[in-house]
Amino acid sequence: MFLRKIMNTETKIKIILVAFIGLLLVSSILEFLYFKRIISLSLGLLITMITLLVLSEAYLRIQHNIERKFLKTKKMLFELHARNERNRSEQIGIVKQKLEEQKERLSELKYLTNELGTLGIKNESNIEDINYVQKDIMRSLLEEKINKGKKKEKEDVTIIIGTRNRTDYRLENSLKSIRQQGYPKELIKILLVDYGSKSEFKKTYKKLCKKYQAEYLRINNVNQWNRSNCLNLGIKKANTKYLLVSDTDIIFEQNYLKEAIEKIKENSYSIVYSKKNLSKEGDITPKTNLKDYEELLSKTKRGHPYNYANMDFWQGMSIILGRKEIFKILGGYDENFRLWGCEDDDLIKRFSQAGVQIIDISKKTSHIHQWHKNLEGVNKNKKIKEQIEKNKDYMKKSKSIFR
Repeated sequence: MFLRKIMNTETKIKIILVAFIGLLLVSSILEFLYFKRIISLSLGLLITMITLLVLSEAYLRIQHNIERKFLKTKKMLFELHARNERNRSEQIGIVKQKLEEQKERLSELKYLTNELGTLGIKNESNIEDINYVQKDIMRSLLEEKINKGKKKEKEDVTIIIGTRNRTDYRLENSLKSIRQQGYPKELIKILLVDYGSKSEFKKTYKKLCKKYQAEYLRINNVNQWNRSNCLNLGIKKANTKYLLVSDTDIIFEQNYLKEAIEKIKENSYSIVYSKKNLSKEGDITPKTNLKDYEELLSKTKRGHPYNYANMDFWQGMSIILGRKEIFKILGGYDENFRLWGCEDDDLIKRFSQAGVQIIDISKKTSHIHQWHKNLEGVNKNKKIKEQIEKNKDYMKKSKSIFR
């Protein structure tokens, strides 16, 4: 059976003819000589020759088949590799094309809304139309982001705290209040953004971050405080589902994160806040027990009311929590605001223009703003008041949602 597989008909005929001729010759010679011993040897030699011939032919056939199959397999593997490379290149090309299209689309949208905003400054009657277009853009982008990450996201939150040259007990109180939250510990991340503090503060910041399991982000080579840029760097760094923008002097009630995130779950297209409670000088010290929160809260006074009616100036809504995508799609805080003032108000104003629901959760939870001197941490000079007025004027004139 084996020989039948490896030899074709032509080869078999050749072997049979050679064997037959050989037998005839040997038989004739033996008949002539009449030597029985020679006959036996001759027959043995003939059989051996035939066997060697068959085996050599079989070996050559097997070798040829192996080489042919090897070359065929090699060719198939090469073609498969080439096809995979083509498919991979095509897929990479498609992904790159989609990314470029999205970038181009977003760039066009930002350009469009900025142009609409410019028109709105000249003609106030256009504001409603501008807001309508921007709301539609904002909502479509947000829905796309939310739907894309719906299944794989955890309910985690990053608390972003921006600071510069401030490492006293108020920062530690703030970090401590976050770690005392009733929300699952493993879902809480703290990001402390050190925006160009003097080198002597670095060691203390790192020590506090280690103590309260916070991530430390150092920003070097910045000469002037810019809260917008500071917070935007934190927003860019964050990789959680929710963001809570805070300050170095905020103490949170123990149920703050739980209540805030529960409210956001009801409506992803929203931002939550609680009214400002200002502590008095000396009421909170390094030795204050934060577990006596209710007593501390009872000694505070309510900050100035938020101004909802006048869209030109929203007052003091700086501690806010929402989905990360809402902050990122709008472009974060406007970095044109310098030194101090209005960057929070501008962001809330843009949220409102985009149709984001702004929800007050003060009836369920609260936070305390620890007392400190006015404009602490800001380089005070003759131009500070002038810059604050410029910030206010810039915010009033800006009509675009995106930055």
